[in-house]
Amino acid sequence: AISDGIAEDYLDNGFSDDQVHMQMNALDTDLFKPLADPAARDRLRHGFKLPSDAMVLLFTGSLIYRKGVDLLIEAFIEVAETAPELFLWLVGPKDQSENPSMDEAFVTSLKQKVAEAGLSDRVRFQGLIADRQRMAEAYQTADIYVFPSRTEGLPNVVLEAMACGLPVIVSDLPGLKTVIKPNDNGIVVPINDIQTLAKQIQYVAENPSHAQLIGEQAHRYIQGRHGFTAWKKEMSAYYHQLVHSVNLW
Repeated sequence: AISDGIAEDYLDNGFSDDQVHMQMNALDTDLFKPLADPAARDRLRHGFKLPSDAMVLLFTGSLIYRKGVDLLIEAFIEVAETAPELFLWLVGPKDQSENPSMDEAFVTSLKQKVAEAGLSDRVRFQGLIADRQRMAEAYQTADIYVFPSRTEGLPNVVLEAMACGLPVIVSDLPGLKTVIKPNDNGIVVPINDIQTLAKQIQYVAENPSHAQLIGEQAHRYIQGRHGFTAWKKEMSAYYHQLVHSVNLW
């Protein structure tokens, strides 16, 4: 199982403790990492056509109800007036040409909400970025990562953002309970709580020093727990344990 929450589901459905092993996902930390040269971010922003002087909030994932992108847009609308430097960047499938299962009417409703709030010039519906190198650059371009999903296993996108040194604001998902230490390597908000989400976005935007510290802690955590070296060591140890238990029989 890739998270404690999923492991608990197995146990709740009749599996015994010795039949369930929790092994979190690994990341390519040579790809997903902070920029070595901060000046490179200006070049990346130019390439993505993002405003150079904005504080960019990044969301990655399909623009669907389950991912809570509607909550993020509502929270952004709440803070936009008092935080004119914020820019919301939504990266992920937005129509059926990019993901056949997309609810295009839902995405249209999101765009209408943004337009009604007069914020169309501060919200970018990017669409799918399929190239992994380009996706890593998207994280490196942003300032804050926000993922207010309503339900999830272990979202790799959050791990990728953390690996790139971004301060992350996430909903209180079971799969992230052993990953995010609140106010240490990330910020956790209750699921479906737009007001708290807005408050935390504003807090991170107004406290860049704390945001930077959270991002640095996030990067260190991923390096230690989700790099391929650590993952291979844990997986190898588990297989040795299984082989040993079989030999004992």
